[in-house]
Amino acid sequence: MGATTINAGGLLSVAAGETAPSLTIRATSTADATKYGERTVTVTGSGSASITINLEGPAEVVVAQSDIFNDPSYDPSIPILENGIWQDGSNPVTYHQFYAHAGTVYSVAWNDSYQGDGSKTADVGVSAYWKASNDLIFNRTDSGWGYPITFTADRSGIVVLKVEYYSGGNTSGTYAVKYSASESVGAALMLSVANAGGYSLFRWILDGTQQAETTGSITIDTSALTPGTHRVTVIAVKAGKTYSREVRFQVN
Repeated sequence: MGATTINAGGLLSVAAGETAPSLTIRATSTADATKYGERTVTVTGSGSASITINLEGPAEVVVAQSDIFNDPSYDPSIPILENGIWQDGSNPVTYHQFYAHAGTVYSVAWNDSYQGDGSKTADVGVSAYWKASNDLIFNRTDSGWGYPITFTADRSGIVVLKVEYYSGGNTSGTYAVKYSASESVGAALMLSVANAGGYSLFRWILDGTQQAETTGSITIDTSALTPGTHRVTVIAVKAGKTYSREVRFQVN
């Protein structure tokens, strides 16, 4: 089985045989630790997970949702949503899509003028349906900032979010929408640094505690961890410069 990897451009590719249900990758700036980009990949299966970390990729890690491209109903004209990432919109009726896995719980939220952070100018309603069948998941719902819509996928396939203006007479303005999902990784989480031979002074930190491992790879026994979100940070030095990346994962 090929490994799930992040290439030199920061692109995360999920292997066809990947067994980890979910991995969230955070790329943190080495100049300012408060600045970071984060993505979560949800896949099916259980057992062990293997991922390669690129220490020199851009802060914004881009996730390739390989399943969505293989779905017969995929429409390349509809923007793809990435797990946990806000996507902006401004058209009177706009569509967004993501791939859902059966049995996974998904949450859909939106930021608009009625409820949000104050940066958007349109009041919108959101509907969700299965692309292949047009089966409705929820219909033209308002107020998704304080009360995100949650549903459990009853099948695997592409979910389309239809965003349209909600207030009467309001036909212009801006909004943002996102979906989120979280699942458990397998019992063994194997992390390794790409091109590890070019780095030295490796440090692996699990939930704030430095681990004994000092090479470019580490295996985490997640069965020994308590339920909840955990973090693994890898730090290494190359040509006098320090690099770091953080991986977040869930244990149920």
